[in-house]
Amino acid sequence: MKNTPVLKTRRLELRQFTQRDIAALFAIYGNRTANEFLPWFPLQDEREAKRLFQEKHEDFYKNSQKYRYAVCKTDGEPIGYVHLEAKEESHDLGYALLPQFWGQGIGIITEACRAVIQQEKKTELPISWPRMIGITRPAGGNAEIGDAILLYLSGTMAA
Repeated sequence: MKNTPVLKTRRLELRQFTQRDIAALFAIYGNRTANEFLPWFPLQDEREAKRLFQEKHEDFYKNSQKYRYAVCKTDGEPIGYVHLEAKEESHDLGYALLPQFWGQGIGIITEACRAVIQQEKKTELPISWPRMIGITRPAGGNAEIGDAILLYLSGTMAA
């Protein structure tokens, strides 16, 4: 099974990151605000972005059965990512979006997560989701509410 097939929604294209996306990877993974509550430190330069691409994306696309998507608007430029990974004891649905696209009421990441989850449901061996735990930001105004709404709207969390 080819992992991370291109997905298109009404407003987005989800695709694999490529070597051409190194600058975009640096913009996303190097942004301190977008990565504030994620379990890694923001990238410091494009050299680190290239290494991240090789280790976390290029190798993943060769070997994995799940997904790592570049979230792109219609111009094809990545503005965030969504990944879905199946692990032995847990599964991970992760995402990030450049801050200039936050809070606009347009639900970019919700739309992207829905598309990835729908893709997963079409596979031969879909992930069993007996229980989903959503981890959201502990601070920041409405940020944690937005993340909880995303989990609910994407179909991964019950009300």
